[in-house]
Amino acid sequence: MSYDFDLFVIGAGSGGIATARRAAEYGAKVGVAEFDRLGGTCVNRGCVPKKLMVYASHFPDLFEDSQGYGWSAVKSSLDWEKMITAVNNEVIRLNGIYKGMLDKSKVEILEGYGKFIDAHTIQVGDRQVTADKILIAVGGYPVKPNIPGIEYAITSDDIFHLKEQPQRLVILGGGYIGSEFACILNGLGSNVTQIIRNDKILRGFDEDLQTEIQQAMGNHGIKILNNSEITAIEKTDSGLKVTVRNNDDAEETVIVDAVSLAATGRKPNTQKLGLENTKVQLDQNGAVVVDKYSQTSEENIYALGDCTDNINLTPVAINEGRALADTV
Repeated sequence: MSYDFDLFVIGAGSGGIATARRAAEYGAKVGVAEFDRLGGTCVNRGCVPKKLMVYASHFPDLFEDSQGYGWSAVKSSLDWEKMITAVNNEVIRLNGIYKGMLDKSKVEILEGYGKFIDAHTIQVGDRQVTADKILIAVGGYPVKPNIPGIEYAITSDDIFHLKEQPQRLVILGGGYIGSEFACILNGLGSNVTQIIRNDKILRGFDEDLQTEIQQAMGNHGIKILNNSEITAIEKTDSGLKVTVRNNDDAEETVIVDAVSLAATGRKPNTQKLGLENTKVQLDQNGAVVVDKYSQTSEENIYALGDCTDNINLTPVAINEGRALADTV
């Protein structure tokens, strides 16, 4: 049977692009569908913008340290809008580089959601395409917990697009994402309260590391409420009223400008794929079930990256994608 593509990839993130480019190197005719910006989580709302904000947050300490080396004291203030614009301009630049790489590899880019009509047919916008093999690489999305007033909270994805700096901020989450953002926003001048469910941040890390980092964060002015959880968020004239309850059922109220969720997990972005039109199976969390070769229960359909239950890291997705193209 003749198909429009040898391989069609749904999702142009790190794993999808790596697979598409490697398959094209072997001479395959490849297409990708992407409804958002090219590059996926890492480029658009993960590693890249986060590291740029980390870089920006170090300047106040550098200005202070420089005085010990003979530099005069520096009076400076942060233009939040200018910083966010610079961060997003770099993301846009990288989007263009990814497009250039796909164009150079002669990979056809279709803009829009990819939805299965059957195991070999994908609907993208008003166009239907067929493919011998199809890869699902749609990533995941942050989940908001069922808390009264949760509609007033933002996710870590949203921080990169805030128009104004939150002067007072609550971060829910003691993992590395929540702790990173607590340090970033603190370095940029925000008053940060971090709420964690355990005794210490960074659960699963070395205990000495947990202790030292948590103490250092406290020394820098980050308030950490441990063994606690948010029970309600209420919008008031003075800001967002966040009610926090600890393990002893004692409640504390914090008034802030923003609440960021960083420990509520992510879910595979598989709901709109039309997988009911295929034999592809999902687990209880909505992740695509795959074997060690990234193959699903539908013989010609594969999946990798954050939409599966494998390790959700960019280098893992990239290497999964290249290995898939090498073997299939």
